[in-house]
Amino acid sequence: MADKPKYYITTAIAYTSGKPHIGNTYEIVLADAIARYKRSQGYDVFFQTGTDEHGQKIELKAEEAGVTPKEFVDNVSGEIKRIWDLMNTSYDKFIRTTDEDHEKHVQKIFKKLYDQGDIYKVKTFSEITKLERNGMFVYESVPGTAVMNLNATDTGLTFQVEGPEDAQITVELEDESEYDITIDGADAGKMKTNLGGKLSLSVELGDHPVDVKVTKC
Repeated sequence: MADKPKYYITTAIAYTSGKPHIGNTYEIVLADAIARYKRSQGYDVFFQTGTDEHGQKIELKAEEAGVTPKEFVDNVSGEIKRIWDLMNTSYDKFIRTTDEDHEKHVQKIFKKLYDQGDIYKVKTFSEITKLERNGMFVYESVPGTAVMNLNATDTGLTFQVEGPEDAQITVELEDESEYDITIDGADAGKMKTNLGGKLSLSVELGDHPVDVKVTKC
């Protein structure tokens, strides 16, 4: 007798900063319907769901509740699993990201990616976090791009950029405000931030660091 064809299906793992909403429940019920249908077709189905239990938001929620993060996620994850069972969903595995075996597999994958060079430390991390402490952020679109000598003021910011290829740098400033942009001493015109305060700059990189100045009009 031939082996059954395998079929794997998973939901997104629900975030445990609070109780699940109707969208989470819709997802698990829909996935369950697909899993049941594939089983009826003779497939060897493995149906997985679970909970995502890591993140700063969870830490803050636990602190507000006066419990440890683990106690907090134990309660929320238990509630999510209770609802999934109440809906009679036929999952084969309910995984929690705090499970010991899950953590071991994540560590194994992370080490493999690190050893082969896919994960590396950005040399400008300290500069980026310094900017964050001023209530603003810098995002780099190209791996290896360096944002250096970053200085944030009430009217804008200045910094230098270097890297292996041209980069798209996004800064977060005041919402819907206009700024003068200067790149390597040349006027690059005016730009306006969006509703979220983000402003994106295309910076042509060469054999020297490029000076960027963003000043509020």
